[in-house]
Amino acid sequence: MNKIIVIGEIIYDVYGKKQILGGAPLNFAINLNNLGNDVTFISSVGLDTLGNAAIKDIKKLLNSYIIKRNKYPTGTAKIILNQQKEPSFKISQKCAYDFMEPITIKGDILYFGSLILREEANFKIINNLLKQDLIEVVVDLNLREGCMYAKGILKCLQAATILKLSQEDEEKLQTLVEFKNYKLINLFKICPKLKYVIRTLGAQGAEVYTKKDYLKFKAPKIPNLVSTVGAGDSFLASFIHHYLLKQDISKCMEEAILFSAQIITKEKAY
Repeated sequence: MNKIIVIGEIIYDVYGKKQILGGAPLNFAINLNNLGNDVTFISSVGLDTLGNAAIKDIKKLLNSYIIKRNKYPTGTAKIILNQQKEPSFKISQKCAYDFMEPITIKGDILYFGSLILREEANFKIINNLLKQDLIEVVVDLNLREGCMYAKGILKCLQAATILKLSQEDEEKLQTLVEFKNYKLINLFKICPKLKYVIRTLGAQGAEVYTKKDYLKFKAPKIPNLVSTVGAGDSFLASFIHHYLLKQDISKCMEEAILFSAQIITKEKAY
């Protein structure tokens, strides 16, 4: 079985007075773990109440993890859901996960996202992990307001063999001067390591692009929708799970859509 390293943010999603443990990498790791994969999750939390709670919960949710603590606060994101249960985020700055400690760990597949590269401190860690002989590098672009930094985005695009972004992420990417030519049709020329680009479309389903092909898949109607927070994380976890089972890309996409459709009927993204 391939060993998957997932490194990234731990964020408490804040809905008024309610706080739910999340963050795209953690959601991704938990879902991969639940699907039976060998995954190790790496992150940092603060020396605070939320940090205590995160470690307590993660012990129950993951088989393998490395969580360090530092002087910065545990990450939070204020979330507002619209009538379609789609979220808008206000993510806190200068959090514990922005300042991770150096780590040595071997794996076959590496996952990280753009949010982990807000601060210079984490670039060296990602660069060291990328020096391994990896089968795949899975990258999730999470372009949130106040968290879109060109250097981090460029590192994501240069490293990825499998790239996931939402339709909203693609639109935000086009607003950045440095990436005005980075349309999906051009990514394979600009980013030679890319094998697949997955674009999620919310209620409309998802698309997958390769150098030579493009496929679109519809999503089922969800009558009991609760929240779409983390829908893309569960989608990507299922896609990677089936991809590592060497199933064809259409099957991977179909299973990912169905898995994500189950997750969004729950409050938590796992």
